[in-house]
Amino acid sequence: MKKITALLISAVILLSALPFMAFAEGADSDTGKFTDVPDNSWFAEAVDWCLDNGYMNGTGDKVFSPDAKTTRSMLVTVLAAVAGIDTSDEKYRSSGFDDVPEGRWYTGAVSWAAQNDIVSGTDGKTFDPDGLVTREQLVLILKKYIESTGIDTSVRSEKPFEACGDKEAVSEWAVEAVKWAVENGIISGTGTVSGAPIISPGANATRAQIAVLLKAAFEKNLGGDTPVGSVTLGGVDISEFVIVYGKTAYTRNDDDIKEIPALINKALSGACGITLEVYKDTELAPVEGAHEILIGRTDREDAGLVTVDREGLGKNTLLYEMKDNYLIIASNEEIYGTFMAANKFIRDVLGVTYFGNELYGYSSIKSASLENGTRVVEDQDLNEYVALFHQGGDDYFFGSTYGEDTFMNYNHSLRLLACPGCSVSDDPSIYAHHLAHFAGKDPCLSSDENIDTIIRNVKTILNKNPKRITSFKYRLFVNATDIGYYCKCEKCMAQYRVWGHTSTYIHILSYICDAIKDEYPNVQLVTLAHFHTTVPPKLPEEISDADYEAYLAKYGNDKYVPSKDITVRGNAAVQMCTDSACSSHAMDDPDCAINAGYSARTEKWAKIFPHMFSGDYVNGYSPNCGYVYPTIYESWQNTHYFSKFDNFDGMSFRGNTDETPDFDDLKNYLAAILYRDRNMTWDEYSAEINNFLKSVYGPGWTYIREYIDLTERLSDKNCFWAYNGSNWDRIISRAQWTDNIEYARYLFDRAMELSETEEQRSKIEQHSIQVTYTECQLAYRKYEFTGLQSDLDAFSKISRHCYEQLDKFGFDLPENWYPTCDPNDWNIS
Repeated sequence: MKKITALLISAVILLSALPFMAFAEGADSDTGKFTDVPDNSWFAEAVDWCLDNGYMNGTGDKVFSPDAKTTRSMLVTVLAAVAGIDTSDEKYRSSGFDDVPEGRWYTGAVSWAAQNDIVSGTDGKTFDPDGLVTREQLVLILKKYIESTGIDTSVRSEKPFEACGDKEAVSEWAVEAVKWAVENGIISGTGTVSGAPIISPGANATRAQIAVLLKAAFEKNLGGDTPVGSVTLGGVDISEFVIVYGKTAYTRNDDDIKEIPALINKALSGACGITLEVYKDTELAPVEGAHEILIGRTDREDAGLVTVDREGLGKNTLLYEMKDNYLIIASNEEIYGTFMAANKFIRDVLGVTYFGNELYGYSSIKSASLENGTRVVEDQDLNEYVALFHQGGDDYFFGSTYGEDTFMNYNHSLRLLACPGCSVSDDPSIYAHHLAHFAGKDPCLSSDENIDTIIRNVKTILNKNPKRITSFKYRLFVNATDIGYYCKCEKCMAQYRVWGHTSTYIHILSYICDAIKDEYPNVQLVTLAHFHTTVPPKLPEEISDADYEAYLAKYGNDKYVPSKDITVRGNAAVQMCTDSACSSHAMDDPDCAINAGYSARTEKWAKIFPHMFSGDYVNGYSPNCGYVYPTIYESWQNTHYFSKFDNFDGMSFRGNTDETPDFDDLKNYLAAILYRDRNMTWDEYSAEINNFLKSVYGPGWTYIREYIDLTERLSDKNCFWAYNGSNWDRIISRAQWTDNIEYARYLFDRAMELSETEEQRSKIEQHSIQVTYTECQLAYRKYEFTGLQSDLDAFSKISRHCYEQLDKFGFDLPENWYPTCDPNDWNIS
């Protein structure tokens, strides 16, 4: 399977929302499920919503017929039902249209719609009840219905409509309605051409499309000044509340928890135009009956005004609860859990998505409320916190999907664990010092003495905080190394011959597991499949009895004697680093020789270890291969690949932004949602990409998506490595860029033309540096070929502009840059 190169709008971004009735015999309104509505389809949620509200039924036994076309009479009947109209009323007996006789099932609805100027017929005398509804007719009729309820449908910005690739195809009578629908996100498109969404105004609307459109339209706060019409907490308007924050364990300083009220206030401001006052609990005396949003563990609990039940909560479990006059946002009581409790509250209740890095997306809804007595508790993934909140600069973190996990040491820890002690410190966690004892090599791993030392040092680390280790799940890296040297003593060589050269690392892991499993049942020991340890050792069936017996004859009386079966105990895991995989193709792509080999090794590692997780290198490594780094799709592909293994526990990642003009903020957000749901479908993942782009880039977002799709398509023709670097023309070749550079520049220019805010323009300008860098490369290659001073001058101009843009936005600068320096020599790693 080649890398996904989906259309710009995956999962058809189309009409959005109101309910709809089925008009067929045998419709079953009580099923709730249809055999032709897959759970992961783009219309499933809308169909369920319509069914639940009684607006739309099936067309037969458990059949919805999502692709069936809709007639004009069906549509107005739906709207009449939504409006709660009694169409049997005498005043709706006659419609006034020649082709709508009295007594038909749709007569009353057509009459009601005509009397309220929702429909006017096709020529004043006929309605064409059996005529199929086109997409532009649909939005026109819906707009007129919305207007009949007193909502202002004025078009505030025409830029979203101007971004549409087939706007000229919209009939003159429908232009204003389509502008309104596009601006409000009621209709987005059926696909794209050259980055422009396609409305397909003349296409017939399907039942699925109408369900989606109706749901979206009736959930929106159309005509409101802000996305959310009103917010109430326990029946009280949110403007009556203040935010009070208290203590949260394990924070670096008071500023950490103060970021949580800031997160909530920014979400509130963008959603409903409200900003609440913020107080530390020691600054505002507790008063009974006050309406407060409590962050963390406040003195209101100490005063007995509110009780927060944290019984059974894990270390990073989030909690939000509406209790009397208090909204409680807390955890047990880690900063991570409290942060994510706030994030979940704004997502669940306000309809606000926090993308990280101060980026928010707002869903337009009529109202938001949290009823008294509502309590939400959820185990939270530490990685999601890291991806969303700790981005930028040198802040990055290797983690896994276990919300209860803590990694206790550096992952390249084998050499420091073998240190027997020294004058500086007996603490084996002082990485840099102990590492020097084995500089340029790894210790002997078959020595009984060294194995004893490693076990002792592992216990020393675990004993530093025994209470937490017995309370929560911990992972400890014990067998990780990335140097090419390995011991070549007689005993090690004998092991290599029987089990392979990575076997010594795995044997030691088993010895440590046996030594600590009873005392530390919550500890999991981890090794890396990384660099020279990527090749797994031999399985028992690959080892001859004669070879194993020969080994036992010589070393069978030693203290540590490996068994023939190298399969590791239950409290151990292997981290499958993806640095040796191709970052341009799916892991299971049979046409990619690199990934075919990686996949074969992974299959074997999965048989050796009871637990496996991946160390994914597709995030945060773009500086060492230029600025165009098309790995956005690979995050999903890699997760999708590993998820097929029953013993796969999750992914680790490097979150890293603000260093280069790559899409790192998008990649980190996508990492966060993958940790939330690693089984999400491609359509769901692609929709998350679109949601992010809409929020960041505004009306021109489809052009940025097309640029992402373009680079993914081009890189799919090549192979490159995410971690150990590739030249710019290894990722996308010089010939490919020559053919596509003008189009890439056009896409950013078009997005800029459609931008509406300074924030949008700033982001577009930042990421367009990717194109400028590529233009630098192409300009210098031209000068190399011609040797002309004019070509060198042209390159220097582009190079200086690229450097100035990097400096303007605070990105890492090439340390050795000068105007005529070959971009291949720029030090950007």
